[in-house]
Amino acid sequence: MIIGRLMAYVGAEYGLINHNKITKIFVGADVLEIMTQAAGAAMLAAANGNIGQMKKAKNLLLAGLSLQVVTFGIFTFIAIAFDWRSSRAEALKPYQTEMKRMRKLWYAFYANAILITGRSIYRTAEFGQVSFESGHATPNGYALTHEWLLYIFDSLPIFLSVFALNIYHPGAFLPIRKGPMIGGKQEASESKSETSLQPV
Repeated sequence: MIIGRLMAYVGAEYGLINHNKITKIFVGADVLEIMTQAAGAAMLAAANGNIGQMKKAKNLLLAGLSLQVVTFGIFTFIAIAFDWRSSRAEALKPYQTEMKRMRKLWYAFYANAILITGRSIYRTAEFGQVSFESGHATPNGYALTHEWLLYIFDSLPIFLSVFALNIYHPGAFLPIRKGPMIGGKQEASESKSETSLQPV
């Protein structure tokens, strides 16, 4: 959502994809990935020691987690491309003060991108090294049996991501509602209902 709003505020022409679609596409993909993971987890919970079903559940979980890494990588590439193109655009040179002020929000985004990507890779590796033994209903794996990994590679990245976006809250850099653009221009709105970016 933040990248879509940045595109709308700075200029949609610098993006590789329509800013009105970017949120819908990637949130939709994320929902699909979560549903895939949930289906794998449900299958694993209902396996009752069936090794074949447990392995199928693992593969389904891995598919959802791997897809999450790939789609977030594509999203990050689109964001980087927009940042690179807009920061070098001649038409935006008169607004360099405002562009420089928004760098803090970009730094928060990049920190989030690194943290969330790292967490997603960890989650994929966590389930990737899970093994199953005949006669045991519980899967085995170093990450599953050592709790400190969960705190360092799962919980901590989420905490730091939220912390970064609270320090550099989007509402402090972007208009509360979609429409106003850099330089005082106004974007044609496709919807009357927009998400507020006002800090809580």
